Amino acid sequence: MKIRTIRSWLTKFKVKYSIKDIWRQAEQDGMSAKTKMPKGECILGMGVKIQKFNNNIQILNTAKGGDYFKELSNDEYELFFEDGWKVGAINLALSNYSYKLNLIEQKIRTEVNTRKNDKHIQNLKNKRENILNKYSKQKSKLNKLKLNYEQKLFRGLGKSPNQRQS
Repeated sequence: MKIRTIRSWLTKFKVKYSIKDIWRQAEQDGMSAKTKMPKGECILGMGVKIQKFNNNIQILNTAKGGDYFKELSNDEYELFFEDGWKVGAINLALSNYSYKLNLIEQKIRTEVNTRKNDKHIQNLKNKRENILNKYSKQKSKLNKLKLNYEQKLFRGLGKSPNQRQS
């Protein structure tokens, strides 16, 4: 996404984090791999690649695009602008897993209604189960991050999370 498009897009939506904030968060993330390139630098973590060339920062989805990573769509960028690097990356992973699950479900339906190849159906079911396990792990990470955030927030207010008022 070009800088000009990002700026016009940012003005349309309420955004917590700028693209530069997201870059800084990715730099500070100990679980991400940082790489210097001749004309820029990139950070790869949690299935997301963020790259910076001069003042142009892009976020790429490593789960789509085959051999080449695809730049995020506006909806996917919104995940990062609203929630930052870590939560945005986890939400993107959840979105990717949902997409893959839908594809597998369609393939299973097609196979059951056409060839009825038991080996192929079983292979698709195994893939579905593996993706469901990955989805569950990411969802658990997201819940832990949210819980930690709530605990920090309430500690700052001098209350425990159990003292919340409805």
